[in-house]
Amino acid sequence: MRLVAKHAQVGYLTPGQRPGCRNCKHFEQVRHDSPVMAARQACLKHELEVTSGGICNDHQLRRQANESQFAYLTRQRDLLERALLDQRRTPQVRETRP
Repeated sequence: MRLVAKHAQVGYLTPGQRPGCRNCKHFEQVRHDSPVMAARQACLKHELEVTSGGICNDHQLRRQANESQFAYLTRQRDLLERALLDQRRTPQVRETRP
């Protein structure tokens, strides 16, 4: 089986495809002209600095350039379905009290 087909079969996502601040519609990255200063990454909704790999409960996918509304909504639905399946597969650890 080809690697690409296997990836599709198991639902593999690259880091760029996984939900995170970098692909959220509230994410903003400001680059400076200075070679010394790093780019500033911020969440416009919560007004705080973030990392591109972070995520919060208010994450919303950013619509890609030239992407139809239907394709965008389908991508968002697929992402939510995967998260729900992962949640069901992950056993919940419960605290036991004596």
